[in-house]
Amino acid sequence: MYIREGILWLATSTNIYRYDLLTEKLKILYEKSGKIALKSDGIQIDKKGILWNSDGINIQRIDLIKDQVITYETQTEYISGSGATTLDGDIIFAGDEGAQFIAPDYYFKDTSAPKVIFTGLEIANHPIKLKSENEFINHIDLNFSDKVFTIHYTALHFVLRNHITYRYQLEGFDQKWMDAGKKRSVTYTNLRPGNYTFLVEAINEDGVRSISPLKLTIYIKPPFYLTVPFFLLIMGGIILLIYFYVRIERRAAKSNKEKELAQQNAAYKSLFLANMSHEIRTPMNAIIGLNRLLLDTPLDKKQNQYVDAIHSSSENLLWIVNDILDQAKIESGKYTISKKPFEPAMVIRQLKTLFDYKAKEKHLEFTIIEDGHIPKQLLGDQVRLFQILTNLISNAIKFTNEGKVTLTMSGSPMQEGTTRLDFRIEDSGIGIPSDKIASIFESFIQISEHETSGNQGTGLGLSIVKSLIQQLGGSISVSSVHGKGSIFEFSLTFEEASTLDPAIEDKVTSLPEGLCVLLVEDAPLNQLVAVELLKKYIKNGTTELAENGSVAVEKIQSKNFDLILMDVKMPVMNGLEPTVRIRSMEDIYYRNIPIIGLTANAIPQQISECLAAGMNECITKPINADELALKISKYFTHD
Repeated sequence: MYIREGILWLATSTNIYRYDLLTEKLKILYEKSGKIALKSDGIQIDKKGILWNSDGINIQRIDLIKDQVITYETQTEYISGSGATTLDGDIIFAGDEGAQFIAPDYYFKDTSAPKVIFTGLEIANHPIKLKSENEFINHIDLNFSDKVFTIHYTALHFVLRNHITYRYQLEGFDQKWMDAGKKRSVTYTNLRPGNYTFLVEAINEDGVRSISPLKLTIYIKPPFYLTVPFFLLIMGGIILLIYFYVRIERRAAKSNKEKELAQQNAAYKSLFLANMSHEIRTPMNAIIGLNRLLLDTPLDKKQNQYVDAIHSSSENLLWIVNDILDQAKIESGKYTISKKPFEPAMVIRQLKTLFDYKAKEKHLEFTIIEDGHIPKQLLGDQVRLFQILTNLISNAIKFTNEGKVTLTMSGSPMQEGTTRLDFRIEDSGIGIPSDKIASIFESFIQISEHETSGNQGTGLGLSIVKSLIQQLGGSISVSSVHGKGSIFEFSLTFEEASTLDPAIEDKVTSLPEGLCVLLVEDAPLNQLVAVELLKKYIKNGTTELAENGSVAVEKIQSKNFDLILMDVKMPVMNGLEPTVRIRSMEDIYYRNIPIIGLTANAIPQQISECLAAGMNECITKPINADELALKISKYFTHD
């Protein structure tokens, strides 16, 4: 404890207290940083009011007026409370190794400003040799991979150099000056690429700072992926991706638009095919049905031959119409190939009957030659074979103005009960130019002379003929001399059939007697055909007519029927709506009565709609009498 000029000084091992007896204010003394309280082993005050403090091995000069604390290191430990002042004003502090004398009148203040120089660089704790001497370095280039680097520095000062302290700041990273104490190096890690300025200044023990700090510019090179060229490359890539994205989106939008248009066109096509199917099949139903009824009447041999030819031609025409109207087959380019028993001799007779008259009209000789082993019955697609031969013979007659047309059919037995039929159609017509033969079977290809001769035949074209022959497992070839005629040849292999197909033999000859049928049909000719067919199979039966679905609903509510034949497309109310109404009626009779749909629309979607509405079966027009009888017999038993 020390009292002087109204000030009470109290020094402890933890704090130094200054108490003003006049103002009664207490103050704790701190180091220059203002954060650490001064500790004391003893204090003395000189003549000028400067406070001297011993602390451990340090002697501290404390100027309260300038608020300055200067610390001096000594070589001894001081004894607590051992300080004293001599009559001359010298201050003594007793230590373990002797006394320390301080002469305040002779106190020297170091006013020289220390200069800081750069002394070295380490990267990952490895010293780096630079291009110039260290003291002349003012710029350093580092790679981005130099994640850890250390800068070394020191002060050029010759008075108590070990008492110099430092502070530094890395502009671009440090927000403020950082106190380094007496440490003469600083380490940085993971800095971002770019330019930095490293500043260091020194402070001697009397608080004199460097006149100008050490200034060292540092450039950390960016990696390739952070460079401007790479950035431009990435931007270019992004722009390119955006371009392709926009382009793809536009293509997708165009594709979607085309898809929507295609779907719309498909819907229009389906609607068109449905309407065309109805319009074509309705008169064909009457033609085939009435011709079938005519076949059941007494006819002489010639009449029977003509009626049979009409029937065969109508059936073949129906198959062609089925292919044209079947949307799926049009889109896939494939036709249905059946495998049923047929008689080759019957095909020959039909061709003879069909083309004899056409040949005579042009004064041509039409000859059919059968050669070799031709079985009575074969398994295959008679309709497709007839279409192929009809097209080739029709072309031969069309392009022959004089001479003859000859069809030769030769049979050759093959292994495992099969027979190969070789067909040769030869004419003495205008022939085909040699440069056109290679393309004669391509779609939409015609010879110039052909284009002026009109258009006859089935209209399938030679490309379709070739496709059909290939689907039947054969091949076709042509040889021709321009101006003298052409020869078309193809071969097909068929299985031999010793007996008729049981399905063909299993025909219904009659239905239960006295059946009461409701026929819902708006076309008078179709009404006539259906009524006559029902009379043929049902003895003592009755058939009531309803010209549309609305009338049918009224009649079935007023009278019980055994069977309903329901046309699908009718005015006022089509066949689907009355079917739904009948099936929704409460009485079990309406839910169980057989309803067979009659539709001129061969599109599968139409058949599905009929069954979904509640119809038991569905028959496409023209009505096949045997098929109708077979379907009706499924719902009735009779002795």
